[in-house]
Amino acid sequence: MIRGIDHVSIDVSELGRSVDFYCDKLGFRVSRTLGTSELNIAFLELGSSSIELLARRDSNASLEASPRKGNLGLAHIAFRVSNVDEVFSELRDKGVEFSSPPYDAEGGPRIVFFKDPDGVVLELIQWR
Repeated sequence: MIRGIDHVSIDVSELGRSVDFYCDKLGFRVSRTLGTSELNIAFLELGSSSIELLARRDSNASLEASPRKGNLGLAHIAFRVSNVDEVFSELRDKGVEFSSPPYDAEGGPRIVFFKDPDGVVLELIQWR
């Protein structure tokens, strides 16, 4: 049976730029890198969470395991934090642009949204 989510995979246009964003701004660390004839891959970890960044060597290539943007699927990735306002301030000071200030969502959590360098929507969420 399924025991949990191993990782979330994200197509990126420039691997180095995305690795810098997720590591320098969000605190992930590179756990391993791989290369195939079609892809450059970096696995990033933070706590028990893992993200796989995929950059195609040929930007025109179509890979079944790595759908192009515009396909239905991933809406956003949410990062659980203990204090949204503090993390918002830290990331804003590092140059991260947010779509709004943090706010209380219906149902109780405090949230705020921003994007990675390729426009993937990311969320900070603080459950109360």
